[in-house]
Amino acid sequence: MKQGPFVVFLLQLFGLSAILFGILFVVFTRYWIVPGMPLGLMFIVLFIITAISHTILMRVSQKGAQAFTYSFMGISMARLLIYGIFIVLYGYKHHEVAKVFALTFFGLYIIYTAFEIRSVLGYMKKK
Repeated sequence: MKQGPFVVFLLQLFGLSAILFGILFVVFTRYWIVPGMPLGLMFIVLFIITAISHTILMRVSQKGAQAFTYSFMGISMARLLIYGIFIVLYGYKHHEVAKVFALTFFGLYIIYTAFEIRSVLGYMKKK
């Protein structure tokens, strides 16, 4: 059964999320005890927003390189804004883990963004 590029992306994103979640779960529960660290919430937010932005970028990439470039920059800015607001709101409510939360979220953001860029560039090369 042939799967579309978006389904393949979602499966790869899910695999990446599961591996990262497992690593961070072990780190935060065995080596660095951080009560109240919302790993599940972080991964859900990152997964959903990455999937939505990837869907938009794949649709726009069919319109041409210039439209893709503008959309990529706009989506990147919107994601940074959404993630920034999310970090500030969570940090304000849970100030005891705010620094660890922000650093962990930022690290995951970098990994998810690199993964998405690699995926989009691979799709653009095939096209």
